[in-house]
Parts: sequence; structure tokens; C-alpha cells
Amino acid sequence: MKLHSFSPLGNQVVEKCSNLAASLLHNGHHNYADSQLAIITLDPPFEKNRLISGALIWEEIHQAWLQIGESPSQGDLAAWRLIHRYGEEIAPGLRIFRLRESKTPHYFYLVSQKEPFTAGARLNDLLFSLSTWHHVDQGRCVFHAAGVVHKDFAHLFVGASGAGKSTVAAMSKILGYRIIHDDHLVLYPDQVGNYLVTDMSLSIPGVPLKSIFFLNQDTTDRLVPLSALATTKGLLDGFLDIVGEHLLTDQMLRYAFAFSADIARRTPGYELHFRKAPEFWKLIDEQFPA
Repeated sequence: MKLHSFSPLGNQVVEKCSNLAASLLHNGHHNYADSQLAIITLDPPFEKNRLISGALIWEEIHQAWLQIGESPSQGDLAAWRLIHRYGEEIAPGLRIFRLRESKTPHYFYLVSQKEPFTAGARLNDLLFSLSTWHHVDQGRCVFHAAGVVHKDFAHLFVGASGAGKSTVAAMSKILGYRIIHDDHLVLYPDQVGNYLVTDMSLSIPGVPLKSIFFLNQDTTDRLVPLSALATTKGLLDGFLDIVGEHLLTDQMLRYAFAFSADIARRTPGYELHFRKAPEFWKLIDEQFPA
């Protein structure tokens, strides 16, 4: 798949995400070697008329996106009608559209951020949106959490930015524990309904989930058991914290809530109050003896 942009993104960045975009959009019915994805931003056009075949279409879509601006929910209705006339959204809220009248699959992606958002960050946003949607489409879910493997089980440490996920992962690594990822994780059920944990790229074989901890930096170490409802809410917050507002459709929220609730019914959740020292693992070992 070839990527093109109305703003300069850099050949190296575009090249890195072309194959991933193709694999995530592939549905088995098309040859994606000639597929193209146009990235349409709110910036003035960088290459005005020579992006892909059908330049007039891209100009019209770009002008419509400029009319809608940074507030799509309050955007110009006529502009949205034009965009939907040319493209069919591949999933609600993703802002990635397939051209309706195209023998070769062509797509366009509407990016809402303006500069100083960097080229690399734009492509990262695209890839993360694609990956998140793809995981959900395949029955998985993404959470803002660190994952640590201890005694062949995965323990989740959930928290917003600054809560201490990377700190917990670093201290756990010092103890010799394996880190799945220190910021975002993918969970999915196995054939008997138990949940497995891996990274966004699925490069790590799924590790059985043992426990979930919601981080609170404190002056002492202690565990506070949580109800299934509180655990569900914490997991849902961990989902909402990472997916970005453009994926927060009613459909996606219902999916994330049901997914989080099922995990909470099967897995114990705790508030983990911890100091910046690895001794909190003693509490976890006491709670889950070998």
C-alpha cells in the first residue's frame, strides 16, 4: 500500500507504516499492492494536484475537511455529506474511508490535529487508530497499562500518564521479571474464556492474566481489594485513556464496557498503594502464593 499526504510527512515515516496499514485494512478480496491511502490534514495542501489519480476528488475532500475544522461533531453538514458521498467509513468514528467508486482499494484518513503536531506523531496516530480498531474488530481490547510476567502469569498495572506504570515496570525488571509493555497492552480471551495479555504488535505469546492493580503512589505499600464494578470502571478508564476521542463511538464504548466487565468478573482487582521501591511485590506474593 502506498501512502500520500497533503502535508510533508517524510518518506521514511510513510514507508514504515505502509505495510502495516495494508495488513490492517486487508479483507482478503483485493490485491493491496496498488492500494493507496491519502492522509488529509487541516493544513494547506502540500502537493495540491498530484497526490493520486483523481486529483479533483482529493481537493474537494480536503476543502470539505477544512470547512469542518477541528470540531467534527459541530462541523458543516454539507461538507460531511460530500465526504460521505465520496467515501464509506470502514468503522464508526475511525475517520478512515474507502472510496466508493474505485476498482483498486483507495482510502483516505482525516487527521484533526494541526501543526505543531509533528509528521511522526501524525503517522503514529494513524497507526494507533488502525491498530486499535483492528484489535477490537478481531475480538481483542487495548488498555493503558503495564504488564509484568511473574511466576508465569501476567499482572496488570493500570493508570493514567504519570501514575507510575513505567516506574513499576522498571522496578520489576530489576527483580528479573519479564515486561510485556510498560504503557499499553492487548487482552483477549482464550478458547475457555480465560484472558491472555500481549503487546500491541502481538509479537509476544499471550500470558494468562492473574491480577489487576490500579496504581496510587503513596508513602506506604498496601493493597485494597476492589469490587467487580470498581474493577470494571478502572479498566474502562484505562481503555478510554488510550484510544483517543475519535474512536469513542457508542458502539466502541459498549464493546469496551462489556469486555472490561467480563475481565473484572474473572480477575481480582486491587488498588495498589506503593512507594518507589520494589517491596510492593511482597504484598502481591502474599496475596497470590505459588
